[in-house]
Amino acid sequence: MGSVDLIRLEARPHQLIASHSRTAMVCDRDGRIIGGDHGLFIHETRMLSRYCWRVNRDLYTVEASKVLQNSILVYGIARPKRLKKGYSGSVRGKGSARDATEETIELRLATVLTDGFHQDVDLRNFTIQAQPLEVSLDLDADFAGLDEVLDSRRQQHGKLVRSLHPKPSEATLSWAYAAEHRGRRLARSVALSFRGLPPSARWSRHGLKFAATLPPGGHLHLCVELEAQVEEQQLRPCSGCHALAVLPPRQAEFLETAASIPSSPRAPITVERAFERARHDLAALRLSDLDRGDAAHPAWVPAAGVPNYIATFGRDILTAAWQSAILGPGIMRGALRLLRELQGDRDVAWRDEEPGKMLHEAHTGPLSVLDYRPQGRYYGSFNTSPFYIIVLSEFYHWTGDRDATLEHLPAARAALAWMDRYGHPAHKHFFAFRTRSSQGVKNQGWKDSGDALIYPDGAIVPDPIATCEIQGYAYEAKLRMAELLWLGGERATAAKVLWQAHELKKRFNDVFWMKDLDYFAMALDRRGHQVRSVGSDPGDALATGIVAPERVPATVGRLFASDLFSGWGIRTLSAEHVAFNPYSYHRGSVWPAENAAIGVGLRRYGFTSHLAELFHAQMQVAERFQFVRQPEVICGHAKEAAQPFPPVYPKSCSPQAWSAGAPLIFMQMLLGLYPYAPAHTLFVDPQLPVWLPELRLQGVRVGDAVADLEFRRDSSGASQVTATRVRGTLHLVKQPSPWSVFARPSERLEDLIESLAPGRAA
Repeated sequence: MGSVDLIRLEARPHQLIASHSRTAMVCDRDGRIIGGDHGLFIHETRMLSRYCWRVNRDLYTVEASKVLQNSILVYGIARPKRLKKGYSGSVRGKGSARDATEETIELRLATVLTDGFHQDVDLRNFTIQAQPLEVSLDLDADFAGLDEVLDSRRQQHGKLVRSLHPKPSEATLSWAYAAEHRGRRLARSVALSFRGLPPSARWSRHGLKFAATLPPGGHLHLCVELEAQVEEQQLRPCSGCHALAVLPPRQAEFLETAASIPSSPRAPITVERAFERARHDLAALRLSDLDRGDAAHPAWVPAAGVPNYIATFGRDILTAAWQSAILGPGIMRGALRLLRELQGDRDVAWRDEEPGKMLHEAHTGPLSVLDYRPQGRYYGSFNTSPFYIIVLSEFYHWTGDRDATLEHLPAARAALAWMDRYGHPAHKHFFAFRTRSSQGVKNQGWKDSGDALIYPDGAIVPDPIATCEIQGYAYEAKLRMAELLWLGGERATAAKVLWQAHELKKRFNDVFWMKDLDYFAMALDRRGHQVRSVGSDPGDALATGIVAPERVPATVGRLFASDLFSGWGIRTLSAEHVAFNPYSYHRGSVWPAENAAIGVGLRRYGFTSHLAELFHAQMQVAERFQFVRQPEVICGHAKEAAQPFPPVYPKSCSPQAWSAGAPLIFMQMLLGLYPYAPAHTLFVDPQLPVWLPELRLQGVRVGDAVADLEFRRDSSGASQVTATRVRGTLHLVKQPSPWSVFARPSERLEDLIESLAPGRAA
């Protein structure tokens, strides 16, 4: 796969955004923080609201780009004050960019984010005579919360103290901020340290100015380091100049051990580049302060997305965990541990918390810490609780670690108990949600924007709502819980939960099915009536296996009809709906994460050609975006001659954890990989399309075994797999996974015999 067009889209084309753990820098294309939604954010607090270098009162940016997710390099040039007679700069007469290219003063800014930042500031004189320079840096800090910046509305106000400590060639400028609300206290500070300042350096309330004279070819180097304190936590950057291309240690450690695609003499194709981008983005999103493991058993979680969601989102990290399990179990292990620690243990309406309910989000910004909003620890999501059970089962299948799995069984049992006790606010026989918090999330399924769930006439569906897809999540959670209970020796309870799952599936297929439309309803409203809008929701249900086999062909056909399938992916809402808006968050947009979930459902029910078509469409999106990175969401315009590229959603996060994981689970489904580590077994059933005739993976970990696998499509169209290297005990069984519903027993037996036959490659 490869595009011959010149299109390279950016999720936020007017900004540069870099991040590392809890630190994010949002600046303009010139590398400047100049107000608006710009800033240097740490723990969702704007530590710098202005940071802008100038040379000779002017500067023209030649190039600015991220090097890694945590580093930015900017080249700026300025016109010198002294011009050489006869040189083109003097002939043109004005300080434009063209003049500066002929006689040039260069400013090079290299910024590396860690816990704070280190910036190398290099000034060079590319003229043949000595040049006097006037250099300035505008500075300010306001300690606004990220949510306040995005809403353009300040709510919290405290005391801000600025202090300066100058020394010869050095200086430290700091701001300390303190605020209180409802008995809660916020105490945060930031300090900028400067090294290499010339004696002429002068400070004012606006920042720094200095004059210097550089000889021909002369060079001046400054270092700027930013460190912060967030309550009792001291955050210091990793010191060292010129480290733009150096991976942070934890990212490097993960990438060394995670499954990967080996290098090849040929140029990498889009799928391979997307796989590698996913590895790097997930590593870059790691929230290092939430690490829970050790070197032997890493346990960590990513932020949901940059720049808006550098926080803990339960459903997002669980989704990214199962999507990326092919890389290794670290995110699953981290998500399970962290969410168990934060599981609800009381009834608090303000936070939508109830005993056993799993966390939706936890923020560290000022409004959350000071309790202006409940999102410091907020539970307004139905999805996280069933997802926890599903991911715990996946963890067992990938690792075979019985003891670690059973360690989380009480938390999983409490999550299921919450579903059964509190998850029926309006419907005795179906699961539903509603908010009780005055600042709560109205829609607590996966489509969580306030206007996502609508009637056919465009009216918003009031709470409580029993959406289509959460019935599927509950169904699969009960199936997985039956397995976990059986593992824990609770066989009678396991049988009861399994029966509940089967009964839910029957009721769902009877009540949610719209006979006249041959499709499932989006939801049931509080009166138990069908919400008869057509959207992507049944595709999410398809992924869980709750859809009866006889309903599947019509469901798949409807998902791929032109009003839902845009050519780039499946829309959240039909283009024929009165409320369709391709620029909305959930009323016609296309989400890579949801399309990946639909891909799981297509594989589960044997629609592998549709799976390949959907994956191909998503890879066409990836290859048109910068870094081969799928953003959080794209707009829902159709792919056609008048719209030759996927339209950018204006506020999309990039990278986004569950968008990063989407290509990984798509690939796993296309290759038909499914582990069962307790039996040292990897089920494999590749279905390579024409556009992907071969693929190699190395370092796939199943339990204690590690395998390198090679997949090829032969001339007849059949796909084969060969294990080129296996360390440890691993049986490759060539047949669909046990979760698939389309393979007949005879087919499974034939594949099993073929896989185990002497002298035959699986």
